[in-house]
Amino acid sequence: MAPEPILSVREVEVQFGGVQAVAGCTFVVAPGQIVGLIGPNGAGKTSLFNAISGIVRHYHGEIRIAGRSLRGLPAHRVAALGLSRTFQNIRLFRSLSVADNVLVGEHRRIRENLLDSAFHTPRFHREEGAALSRVENLLEFVGLQHLDPQALPGSLPYGDQRRLEIARALASQPRLLLLDEPAAGMNTVESRSLGILVRSIRERGVTVLLVEHDMRVVMSVCDRVVVLNFGRLIAEGAPSEIQTNPEVIAAYLGGPPG
Repeated sequence: MAPEPILSVREVEVQFGGVQAVAGCTFVVAPGQIVGLIGPNGAGKTSLFNAISGIVRHYHGEIRIAGRSLRGLPAHRVAALGLSRTFQNIRLFRSLSVADNVLVGEHRRIRENLLDSAFHTPRFHREEGAALSRVENLLEFVGLQHLDPQALPGSLPYGDQRRLEIARALASQPRLLLLDEPAAGMNTVESRSLGILVRSIRERGVTVLLVEHDMRVVMSVCDRVVVLNFGRLIAEGAPSEIQTNPEVIAAYLGGPPG
C-alpha cells in the first residue's frame, strides 16, 4: 500500500478578478520526493505556491498536507502543519542579524513564556542556548559557517542570502519545504552547489516542492516534474520524460506541439 501523499492538490483553481491563474491543477507529492514545478513565465506556479502555503486563501478545489485539508487555514496554521517556504524575491529581515533571521524560524520550537523572557529564568537560558546551537548547526548545514552570525543580511553576497533564507525555512523543522526559484541570480557553480544542498535537505527527511527556471537544477535533483502552462497542468513525469515531451517543448518555445 502506497504511503499517504505529503501533499495532495486536486482540481485547484485560483482566480484574481477575471483572470484565472491556476485552472484545475491536480498532482500529489509523496513523502521523501523532490518534485519540480516548472513552466513559462505567467504559468501560475507562484500562484499555486501561494495557495498551498496559505497566502492565497480563496481558491476552488482541495489542497491537503498529510491528509489534512487546508481549506480556510491562514498561513500560520498551514505552517503549523509542517510546511515552510522561501520566496522568489528574498524576504530576509534586513535589520536583524544572520543568527536572528534563523532564530525567527525557531519560534514554534522555543518553549519559554513571557515571564521566562522578562526575568531570564533558567528555562530562558536553557531554551536560548539550545536554539542558538540549532542555528549554528543550520548555518553549517547550508554552507554559511564562515559568516559572522551578527552580520546583517544586506552585507552578504546574493547566493549567501538565498542560503540564509533556506536555513530560516528549515529552522521550523518542516515536513514539506517549498522553494520558489532558489537558483535565481546564481551562476553555474552556485546552482550546482544549490542542487547538492537540495538533495541534502531530502536526506534530512524533508520533502521538497521546487519552482525553478534553471533546468539544469530541475533535471539534476528532481524525482518528478510537474509542468504548468497558462495555469493548466500539461505534463507530469520523470525528468527524462519531461525533456522530450512535445507539449512542454512547445510551451517553452512558443509553438504548437509536435
